Order: sequence, then C-alpha cells, then structure tokens
Amino acid sequence: SASLGEVFSAQFIRRKQAAGPAIERGALAIGRPLELPEKGVTLGWTAKRLDLDAWRKWLPEAEGEAPLIDTLNLRTGDLGLLGRHFNDVDLSASLKPGQWNARQRAAAPPAPSPRK
Repeated sequence: SASLGEVFSAQFIRRKQAAGPAIERGALAIGRPLELPEKGVTLGWTAKRLDLDAWRKWLPEAEGEAPLIDTLNLRTGDLGLLGRHFNDVDLSASLKPGQWNARQRAAAPPAPSPRK
C-alpha cells in the first residue's frame, strides 16, 4: 500500500502463482478515501475538474492487453472528454467479459447565450 496524504492512496493484494505473483484485488484512490473491492482492481477519482483528453496523451496504447483496472468510479464538476465538456459527472463503469458497462449522470453544459 502507498499514500500521498489525502490526495492519493493505493493498495494491492497479491497471491503467489507458478508464473509469479498476480494481483488478486486492489484499489487506487485520487481525491477520495480508498475502498478495497472484494475482487478486481478499482480506480476511484474525485476532482473539481478533470480533463481526460489531456490524460489520454500520457497513457500508452495497450493493444491486446487486459487492462489492470476493471472498475472505474469517477466524480467531477467539470469533465473534458473528446473535445467536449460535461458538468456534474458521476460515472461508474465495470469491465465484463471484453466489454465496458457504464452508468453515468451528467448535467448538460449551459446553452450559449443568443447573440443580439
């Protein structure tokens, strides 16, 4: 386990296998308390503002590899994603055999003011 004050924390439970240690379950928490799941690996992220487009530039392409994280819980007041902004986002997603299933709630961004 590791932590950086109340900003970041992580905990992983490993088990020994013939091929080496494997992660049995674990959690990463950013801006919220750590919640260790019964199985799998969870990322919980709470932030006032989150620009996933900027983060995607730093993430490597993982072709054909199973993702380490199989559950995502995200809460933010302002989410930037695919060139758009979403307000008051509460997203939960889980990986089920090869497919992500998501439940989300987000307020629509304010409509532009009419020009005079």
